[in-house]
This record gives sequence, structure tokens and C-alpha cells, in this order.
Amino acid sequence: MSDQPTVLVADAHESADRIAEEITRDGMTVERVDGLEACLRRLDAGGIDVLLLALDGEPDALTAVRGHPSDLPVVTIAEPGAQQAETAMHAGAEDRITRGELPDSMVPRLLRHAVERHHLRRELRALEIVDEATGLPNLRGFAPIAEHHMRMADRMGAQVVFVFVRVSDAADVVEVAGVLRRAVRDADVPAHVAPDTFCVLLTGNARGAEAAVLSRLIEAIAVTNARPDRETSLSLDVGSSLYDPQHPLPLEDMLTEASRRMSEGSKT
Repeated sequence: MSDQPTVLVADAHESADRIAEEITRDGMTVERVDGLEACLRRLDAGGIDVLLLALDGEPDALTAVRGHPSDLPVVTIAEPGAQQAETAMHAGAEDRITRGELPDSMVPRLLRHAVERHHLRRELRALEIVDEATGLPNLRGFAPIAEHHMRMADRMGAQVVFVFVRVSDAADVVEVAGVLRRAVRDADVPAHVAPDTFCVLLTGNARGAEAAVLSRLIEAIAVTNARPDRETSLSLDVGSSLYDPQHPLPLEDMLTEASRRMSEGSKT
């Protein structure tokens, strides 16, 4: 990939012309296709770095694209309230746009960030800096991704939310890792950062996602504990930490603070 990504815009909406102009003005190369079949054919040819995919009228578009052999970030765009838009992040989109809520001039920056995040994920897989027991990134693998998001937050004046989960019994870490995978969205980044502690970096509209992820986590734990073959219940300490560019803290300090807050907080 060059410094100037090639963007495939699969969107027939009238606003797509303006968005394409903004992307071109930003220095990126833009290609246009109309319809899911044309999109998949263009992906077959290669050379695309990021896909801007409209979900209007194509309910299975994201599923089809995610099933394609090409490994590239997908940013979805849809009308306000569209069901597909609400589930896009959980289904594997790198980010999402709701029509009318984000200025066209901001789309190029969002696409560049999607490419950067995806590139970091690929580097993580290539380096195999993962926890052998759980298959999740360890702290060494998680730290570059978290710090990258923190730097982006500094530039954009945004906040980043981290959810922390501490396991009461270290023997349960593998099972808890599975619970976390079911609870978080595909675009979020769960990691096993200490022998008894997991951390999840929430991406996209992280502040709004925190309550949803915690709710799914509680539900997933309840389902696990209700299994008839379980002799003991999972017991977890759950907490969250907010990275605020106005009052920045190093990741190590955030981990320490989260551990302290979990010790004072409630069990799930």
C-alpha cells in the first residue's frame, strides 16, 4: 500500500459524488462501483486499500464483503436508523458513517484511520504477539494498538474507552476469553494483558458502546453460569477507564488505575 490509499466507493447515493470529491481532494485515489456484484468483482482484481460500502438496499452486503478473500478495512455508510448500520461494527466493519451526521470533509480522515487500524491488526497477527492460552493479544501486542488509538484521540480531541475484566480464578481465563469474544463487537480489541486481567479497547463510538458491551458481557456470563455442567460460577471484577486527551495518562498508568477501581468496584 502506498502513502495514498486507493478507496473503492460502492455507493449510488447522491451524496457519494461529494464524498468522492473530498477523498480525491485529500490526495487518495477513488474508484466507483454500483452494486454488490460489481464491488466483489473489483475486489477480485486487487489493488484496493479500503472500501466505503453503502448498506442501503443491500442487507447482506457487509457479510458478502467480509467473506471475500481480500483482507481490507470496510467502512459502512447508511441512512439514520438503518438496522444494518447499527450492527455493522459487530459484523466486522472497521468503522461506520451515518448519512448526514458526519461532514463530507471528515470522511477522508475517517478512511485513513480505518486503514491505519487495519494495518496495525495485520502487523499484530504477523508478529504473533498473542497469548498462547487464550489466542488474544498479550500486553506487548495490545500496547501499540492502544497507543495508536490514544494518539488519534489526541489529534481529534476524542476520548477512548477501555473496559477491564479481572478473573477471580486464574483457571477460568480460557473460558472468560471466549465469553469476551461473544460480548464485544468485531471491531473492538480484546486482550489478555495480565495473568488475571483482560482489557477491551472500544472503537468507533466508544462512549456509547460501553454500556452495550457491558450488558452483553453480563448476559454472556449469565448464560455460561447457567450451563448444567458447571460446578462453580464465573466471578469477575469489571471496570472501565477513559482516556481523555485533555488529561492524558500513559497506558501503564491507566492499567494501574483500572486495577485499583476494580478492587473497589462490584463483581459480575
